[in-house]
Amino acid sequence: MCIRLIFICPRCFFRSGHWRIERFESHGNNCAIIQKFQKLMEPDHFKRWSCVNKECGYSEDGKEKIAQKIVEVEVDQMIRQTRRDTANTIMNRPEENPDFEEFERESTVPLSGDDESGQSGGIDEDEEMADADPEEEEDEEEEEEEEEGEVEDFVTHRDRLVAEIALRGQADVPTRWPRWFEEEDELLTLLRQHGTPINVIPNFLARHSKNGCDTRWTKIRRRQMAGR
Repeated sequence: MCIRLIFICPRCFFRSGHWRIERFESHGNNCAIIQKFQKLMEPDHFKRWSCVNKECGYSEDGKEKIAQKIVEVEVDQMIRQTRRDTANTIMNRPEENPDFEEFERESTVPLSGDDESGQSGGIDEDEEMADADPEEEEDEEEEEEEEEGEVEDFVTHRDRLVAEIALRGQADVPTRWPRWFEEEDELLTLLRQHGTPINVIPNFLARHSKNGCDTRWTKIRRRQMAGR
């Protein structure tokens, strides 16, 4: 007596094409009687095997779809991780902005009277230095340093602001309060450009109270405006 094991697909239970005969020595080695039984495929059968049922996930088309989904998920994870790393790098950089300073140095035009022929058409530099007042020069240098510091702080804050909202979705027009105040217009524009949801804006403004955007005071002012 023999048993013929017919292996079937473990997903759609369709015949896989693999089969095996088991002999029972107690009944003799001849297979005068053969009983057929179905059994799920074994791990060894999966090597270079595809289900003939095209609608099954183990078919050639099903395997390609699964592989494509795996690749899409991996690419999406890589994109998200790259965006997070880029945002963290921008937000954690030092206060100084050497790129902006280098741009200032390159864009500065020397105030000289030299023409293309190489001859000076203005006052000699030595005579200018002799006539200049040292105290006035020191005051001018201090004013220039203060102006440069203000520009650097503004540019650094702006860059950080753009980096912090880079990972958020588009903001809707606020409907809870009558209007946004002037100090929030710039933030609202940037948040709207980067697609920040409306429920994220209050938490964002609460953590960034620079430029007068403290939500505790703006809420009080909104209530005052609503009561008018």
